[in-house]
Amino acid sequence: SRLFVSQAGHLPMRSPACFTCRMYQQFETVASRALNSIPLLYLVFFLTGWATFVDLVYESWYYPQMMHETGNLSVSYLIITLLVTPVLALISKYQRGLGFGRWLMRRRKHFGIACFIYAAVHTLHYIRYIGDATLIWLEALDFEYLVGWLGLIIFAVLAATSNRASTKWLGRRWKPLHRFVYLATVMTWLHWWLFEFFTEEVIFWGVFLMAGRIVQLAVTRLVGAVKVAAKPLS
Repeated sequence: SRLFVSQAGHLPMRSPACFTCRMYQQFETVASRALNSIPLLYLVFFLTGWATFVDLVYESWYYPQMMHETGNLSVSYLIITLLVTPVLALISKYQRGLGFGRWLMRRRKHFGIACFIYAAVHTLHYIRYIGDATLIWLEALDFEYLVGWLGLIIFAVLAATSNRASTKWLGRRWKPLHRFVYLATVMTWLHWWLFEFFTEEVIFWGVFLMAGRIVQLAVTRLVGAVKVAAKPLS
């Protein structure tokens, strides 16, 4: 068949090399859009724990299993959220992985919101299982439940103010408010530790998060504030 020469005059339009190049460019465009898609990110959040949402309606699974799953998912997204800042500090220091740093920075609040969503689903499973407002109130006065409720309230406030309108409205008060995430983390860790049978896992992640915080403070002290421009990857 007849071949047409490209405008650049180097490769025939129907040559395998040109076709491969176009396919790679199309794949790169699709991948970039997928990585920058916030709705797709929330779809991933949902898929990681879809059964916990379904069980709220159909009650198909074992209650302790749902509490364990939702608790673990909430803590997992909390850990990711808290690790963003230490990672950004290292990226800022070594000037490597800036694109990944920008991606993390733009999605940090969404990981935090996912943490709150699964904490809320965790609480809804508990409320549905107990089914008695008086008993729920009495149990809330016990320390192991109280720290969980207080942590949930803080996460709810932080999730509600994780938007541009709240940032403008709160002004300089926004950042001090969101530092309460560390207090909520301590309360969540205590709640987890008091209810978890396998305390080794709880202790491991507690030490891991503490180490991440120390790295962040140390690097920030050495190189100053973390500065990674929040530009899209595309």
